[in-house]
Amino acid sequence: MKNHLKFVSLFSNSMSKEPAVLNDLKFFLHEDMEVDQKIREAFPLESYGPPDEWIRIEGSKDLFQSFESISNKKWDIPEKLVNIQLKGFNTHNQIILEFKHDTIQANGVYDFTNTFFNILFCMRKFARYCLEQGYEDIVEDNIKKLMIRNGSVEKQYRLIEHRGDFFIRGLTSMKYNNYDNHIAIYISILEIHKMAKEEGSQYRIEKAYLSDSEINIFIEQKSPLIIAGFGKVYFGALLSNSEIREGALSLVFRYRIENDEKESFGGMPDLEEAIFSIKHDTTIRNVRNQLNKLKDLNKWKARMYDHIKNVGQTPYLSEDRIYTIFKFIHKSTKKLEPDTRERAKSLEESMVNNTYHIIKFFNRLYEITTEVDEKITLERIFYKSLKDMGKVKPNKNVESKSNEENTSL
Repeated sequence: MKNHLKFVSLFSNSMSKEPAVLNDLKFFLHEDMEVDQKIREAFPLESYGPPDEWIRIEGSKDLFQSFESISNKKWDIPEKLVNIQLKGFNTHNQIILEFKHDTIQANGVYDFTNTFFNILFCMRKFARYCLEQGYEDIVEDNIKKLMIRNGSVEKQYRLIEHRGDFFIRGLTSMKYNNYDNHIAIYISILEIHKMAKEEGSQYRIEKAYLSDSEINIFIEQKSPLIIAGFGKVYFGALLSNSEIREGALSLVFRYRIENDEKESFGGMPDLEEAIFSIKHDTTIRNVRNQLNKLKDLNKWKARMYDHIKNVGQTPYLSEDRIYTIFKFIHKSTKKLEPDTRERAKSLEESMVNNTYHIIKFFNRLYEITTEVDEKITLERIFYKSLKDMGKVKPNKNVESKSNEENTSL
């Protein structure tokens, strides 16, 4: 995300505690977008409370202001290949396209060039090889011929303007409903606020990473659940969305465990186990159905509370367990960069012959990367490792116990 045209990160210890009000969300929906109008009708602000009602998420005001600060002019051009002309490649081997009807010439940015090669012509590796070897003429000749022969193929090109220049940031199908980041924040914040009101609970933004095309927002309950002799447990979720990647708007259960020294780590399951997942070809009706699954947060919390408490009774990792965790990291070749895995290897050499407290160990592992996506990958490894460390003992009283401790989500 840091490589995007605009990027900002937020952390709870440096954010204002002031929440936004419901009326602040009305500016998130655009008047000239059909999908925004449908969202406004399906999720009217007035149904969540009066305009000046505080949103039950501490830090939401800073979140909204930061999101507005990175807002670029963005739009989509649905077009057939016959109406697009290849103009060559820039110094970064990114493709340059001209949209004839719109009289716009734009450079590819992020992973658009690879996507263009792969989705339209199944020639990403071949084209990349030629460009890296300086054989631009071979790529241009082939692409131009293929664009003519496949002139009727129509796709949606996601453009962005930055400092007076135009860039193509993504390629999507014509079924794409544009559940973009502003919509993701709008509907998710509203539904979490609604749930918090019903349960009498409060949340906060633990941290957030926002760019012109992607968001990762970590939301957690304000009041932790205390496990004596182990640490504080904050239950919450990760809200993620991308305007340029294949995938979906998703909310994934997450917990964070913190000790008295403020060392902590987070854990979350794989995306396949998301609480809700809204694909970009989903109907508005199904968006509502997906958001109704927010009530499953309590089920996740109830399951994980007993498990974490059980693990906390023997909170030190054996050499074998440490070795297994590093093995998970080394095998994550598609999610972690070679340099990251090499740093993990160096860290392993100094840690594998010792025993470590779970919190201190996982907190230390964050040192191998500063990238958001890689930290999320690590948290999925942490979740799996912790899940493998003990069996959850059923406890029928866990939900009532949690309510008494005022830690409901």
